[in-house]
Amino acid sequence: YGGSGERMYRTGDLVRYNPAGELEYLARADDQVKIRGFRVELGEIETVLSTRPELAQAAVVVREDRPGDRRLVGYVVAAEGRDGEVDPDALRAFARQALPDYMVPSAFVVLDALPLTVNGKLDRKALPAPDYAAASTGRAARTPAEELLCTLFAEVLGLSAVGIDDGFFDLGGDSILSIQLVSRARAAGLALAVRDVFEYQSTAELAAALAERDGDAAPEVEEVPPHGPVPLTPVMARVAELGLGGDDFNQSVAVSVPPAVDGDRLAGALQRLLDHHDALRLLVRPDGSAEVRPPGAVPASDVLRVVTGAPGADDFDGLVTDAARAARDRLAPAEGRMLQAVLVERGPGVDGVLVLVAHHLVVDSVTWSIVVPDLATAYRGDAPAPVGTSWRQWATSLERLATDPRVEAETAHWEHTLAGAGTLRLDRARDVQGEAGRVGLDLPSDTTAALLTEVPGSVNAGVNDVLLTAFAFA
Repeated sequence: YGGSGERMYRTGDLVRYNPAGELEYLARADDQVKIRGFRVELGEIETVLSTRPELAQAAVVVREDRPGDRRLVGYVVAAEGRDGEVDPDALRAFARQALPDYMVPSAFVVLDALPLTVNGKLDRKALPAPDYAAASTGRAARTPAEELLCTLFAEVLGLSAVGIDDGFFDLGGDSILSIQLVSRARAAGLALAVRDVFEYQSTAELAAALAERDGDAAPEVEEVPPHGPVPLTPVMARVAELGLGGDDFNQSVAVSVPPAVDGDRLAGALQRLLDHHDALRLLVRPDGSAEVRPPGAVPASDVLRVVTGAPGADDFDGLVTDAARAARDRLAPAEGRMLQAVLVERGPGVDGVLVLVAHHLVVDSVTWSIVVPDLATAYRGDAPAPVGTSWRQWATSLERLATDPRVEAETAHWEHTLAGAGTLRLDRARDVQGEAGRVGLDLPSDTTAALLTEVPGSVNAGVNDVLLTAFAFA
């Protein structure tokens, strides 16, 4: 590196140089994937599963059987003579004990053998899709509440029917889908919380818990109109403090679309998306003031561009990249341009690409798993899931909570807990290469194994969370 003989390391990224001499990211060289905003090493999950004595082989992959719905799925092969001992429910319970929630496969499929390519590697394309419906007991609802919850379970999980004894997570649910379930339940009049979905996982248990608390008075919350001036959330204020909130501070996704996609219909779907999600109509001024504008304030005609490339063009990737950069350059939070979209067409009979670019103040990695499916729903002409709490209500509630005397009384505790941690903070003017501090440790294999599996599972956190916490208190 630089002719100085400095040590280099493998990033795990596969890249290529484009004609402009820039590096383009292609894929990972290892099994690391990103799902629900978390980076996951599939090999770590497979290592945990391989400790089960009834298993001979285990493989974990990411499947996207529904657009925008990425799920971890485990495929296992029974050890010789133990065919009847492989229980998917037991494997899921074991994984929950040993792994953080986001690393637990949503389904397990038992196979006679893992499919292999001619080179002896796992043939991921030949792996069958899990049958979530097969896990359903099918016991019918007995009360209106159970019937409603069964319907909501089925809608969120993409199943035809759900029984009252079926666990939400056993049928393929996860923490993100649980938020969608709660949103739909509240719109239907059920006072459901995300914590309830984790604690009472079947519709029968949820209905019983809701019936018990029916007589309890709900805490009064002062309603805030959904449109108007809004305080910056803590993370938005922090971004501004660090000087990171420039116009080009963005995230983007590229979605394959069929050649027959209708531009006018897409524009109508985008308009419904903009009108449905308040944050996409947010305006943030340089002086730190912000405002949620009413539906219709951001016309889709200002958001969508259409670019047509030659059907046989070799540099279609370059065309998409240029369109994405142009969309990024049009972002302007001070003018309320938080989202831009570009439909890149390739001509008759060839799939195109829809590029969505949004300012990082209003999206993150998890947000896309809501925005993209909502756009597809709007394009089909269906209504998106109702919004339970407006963005302005939520932001205002955060400000009230932060200034609540009971919360302010915790300040001394956190100052004591974090005492000394400030010495680890990066000095942006001096530590430009991230050399603020370094700690090296050699750990025995048994300690490493526990650190990577048992500890994160016991505290429901990721490996990085555990390592950073240990370092902070060392």
